[in-house]
Amino acid sequence: GWDGVTYANMVKNLDQMLLNDSLSGYYIQRVFPSAVVRGLMLLFDAQMIDINIIHAFELYNLSLLLLACLVWKQLADHFSLSI
Repeated sequence: GWDGVTYANMVKNLDQMLLNDSLSGYYIQRVFPSAVVRGLMLLFDAQMIDINIIHAFELYNLSLLLLACLVWKQLADHFSLSI
């Protein structure tokens, strides 16, 4: 969808988009995931091409899900929750 195109553009050109004030109020509130993906791609020197951006978002989402599972496990253990 169009959102995916915008988020991919944010990953590729975030610095310019922020400097040029070209992000609407809707997207400026949603800049954090694209900034994280961009930072990780720059850190690992990955090419800023669409397939790499898609995979980076997949890994980011998987990481968040695993973190949520870890937090849930810790909370369940802390409160002695069982099945």
